[in-house]
Amino acid sequence: MQVERGLFSKVKDNLELSRVDHFDVLKPLGMRLLGQCQVHLHSSDQGMSSVYLYGIPGLEGMADTLRDCSLRERARRRVLPVEQM
Repeated sequence: MQVERGLFSKVKDNLELSRVDHFDVLKPLGMRLLGQCQVHLHSSDQGMSSVYLYGIPGLEGMADTLRDCSLRERARRRVLPVEQM
């Protein structure tokens, strides 16, 4: 998954789907009134341990697809999550 940031200067970061541990779908009142939501990704990648996605049309449905793709990629690569101590 590629995450692009910036308005004038752009930065693209890559996050492997197999590194996404879990995510939360947040729906604050203002965003709900506009039919939007925010997705907070938690990953095991130290460079991108926390990523927020918002302002994307159909993001809530995309979150379900992202969950399925992440689980498939973990199974394909035989990756098991490691709990941090």
